[in-house]
Amino acid sequence: MPPQRPDEGAHVAISGRSQKTLDEAAKELGKDALVVQADVSKLGDTEKLFPAVEKRFGKIDVLFVNAGIAKFVPVDEVSEEHYDEIFTMPRVRTLRSGERCRT
Repeated sequence: MPPQRPDEGAHVAISGRSQKTLDEAAKELGKDALVVQADVSKLGDTEKLFPAVEKRFGKIDVLFVNAGIAKFVPVDEVSEEHYDEIFTMPRVRTLRSGERCRT
């Protein structure tokens, strides 16, 4: 099995919206991990993430995307905007992330 963590020899890059959470993860992953604050629901943030990874590591061999938002409302109050925010946008950004890795 290939390395999966920095201490096993893997090059690891993570992103997230919360700087506090990223700082905690960076401590656990170590100094060799690339940590980029980015909100993948925003195309501009995605566009800053991939160049940073490519500059540091060259290419992406494995991409694990875990984008999601949880905002609970009664069913009769779900709007199109709410639906897009919690279902459509994360999936579209996940698809776009995968496409970006192939280029």
